[in-house]
Amino acid sequence: MKILPWFYPALGVKRWLLLALAGIFLIIVGIAVAYDAQLLGLLENWFTLLIINLFGFGAHRWGGVIVMAAGLVVTAFALAKAGQALIRPLAVDPKGKMKTIYQRQYLRRGPKVVVIGGGTGLSVLLRGLKEYTSNITAIVSV
Repeated sequence: MKILPWFYPALGVKRWLLLALAGIFLIIVGIAVAYDAQLLGLLENWFTLLIINLFGFGAHRWGGVIVMAAGLVVTAFALAKAGQALIRPLAVDPKGKMKTIYQRQYLRRGPKVVVIGGGTGLSVLLRGLKEYTSNITAIVSV
């Protein structure tokens, strides 16, 4: 299975994966600050000073634990949202074809069109509009 199609625009996956990476980074920073692990070098020193300024000098270990807990919460939230963004299109298309999933999401975001009329021209117009949006309302007079 190809991974690149999951990063197409309008699928709503990229933002949650980036937020999960930010949460993992917070977890690493929290561990490094709480245990003086020297994992991140200068970046860790900067975060240690920031946490000391926020929580006080003696509480930098607890500050690291708080940052680590915040990272866990952010990561869990982001992964839950990414899971929802991935499951929603798959629930609609059980085959899971990426082209169909992307096309459905793209058409869902299309313009809203209302068509009033009748005759053979309306059916041709609606058939053409189906390629650009799924938000079509037609009022057909007989």
